[in-house]
Amino acid sequence: MGNSMRMRRVPADALDRGIAFLEDGFTATRQNEVFTREIESGTLCSLAEEWQPMDVLLTGVRFPDPEPECLPVLGGVHVASFETPVDVMIWLDTDGVRAAHAYLEGIDFDERFERHRKRLEFYGDLGYLETDLRRRLSNLQRFYALADAAGEAVVKRVYA
Repeated sequence: MGNSMRMRRVPADALDRGIAFLEDGFTATRQNEVFTREIESGTLCSLAEEWQPMDVLLTGVRFPDPEPECLPVLGGVHVASFETPVDVMIWLDTDGVRAAHAYLEGIDFDERFERHRKRLEFYGDLGYLETDLRRRLSNLQRFYALADAAGEAVVKRVYA
C-alpha cells in the first residue's frame, strides 16, 4: 500500500490551536460515518493513494513552490512530521486557498491529462486513472471552492 492523502477545511485560526487539535480532526475521519459525512459536506477531501498522480496532473512533476499549480496538493507550509519522513501535515492559509481555488477553476482536465500522459503512465492503467482523476479533480475543485467561500484554511495530511 502506498501513501495516502486527506485534506480538511478548517477555520483560518485552527493552527493556533495546535497540531494535536488538527490531528484529532483527521483521526475522527477514520470512523466510516464521520468520513462519509465530511466527504459529503465537502469538509474532507480524500485523494487517497491517487494524490501523487493528481499532483503530476496539476504540476507536471514540480515540487511545491509558490506557483499556483503547486498549491492544491502539496502546497503550503510543512507544520508537522510523524512516524516517517513522508508522514506529514501541511498548512495552506486562506491566501493559498484562494489562489488554489482560482487555479483549479481554470483547469482543462483533458489538456492537462494529455500534456502529462507520459508521466502519468507510471501510475498504471491510463483508462482507469483518467476516470478516477477526473472525479477526484471535480471533488478537489468543490472542496477548494467551499473553503475559499467560507474564508477557511486547509490542512493536509499525508500518511505513510
